[in-house]
Amino acid sequence: MARRSDVRSRSEIQETKDQHKRDMDEKAQELGESVEDNETVRETDDALDMGGTAEGADQIEGAMDRAQEVTYDVFERQDRELEGVQEESERDGTDLKERGKSAETDMSRIDSAAAEAHNRETADGLAKAKEMVAEDREFLDDTAEEEEQAHEESERLQKEYGDRVSATQGA
Repeated sequence: MARRSDVRSRSEIQETKDQHKRDMDEKAQELGESVEDNETVRETDDALDMGGTAEGADQIEGAMDRAQEVTYDVFERQDRELEGVQEESERDGTDLKERGKSAETDMSRIDSAAAEAHNRETADGLAKAKEMVAEDREFLDDTAEEEEQAHEESERLQKEYGDRVSATQGA
């Protein structure tokens, strides 16, 4: 019987999916905090009177520009980190879908074998095998769907935060 050498356990698959979700949630939260920092710097800059001296106003303006640049750089770094986690999640989701297709193929093969079976005991054994493959396929399909949903939510937040930062950059 041919077997894949890279087969993972259900608990490993579940833990990987859960870790991707935790990582995406954490990175999205950090990204959101960077957006808030960016907005705070921009709002503060807009609210300053700079009514002291010309030199002071120039220095304050320069310091505020640097604060905004640093905050934007942090946002960019965190955005790249989130994209890295999203890419891992996407690769794993693709792998799960491929494994689900493999299970579907196995079910077809078992069906073919059951159709050729000459005795009831053999057919019953094959039916049990098909049931196990169907259970495995359902797990893979469900887990792939959960992975995809977490990935889509992360991308939605990433786009929302990117739009907010772009709005402060253009303001």
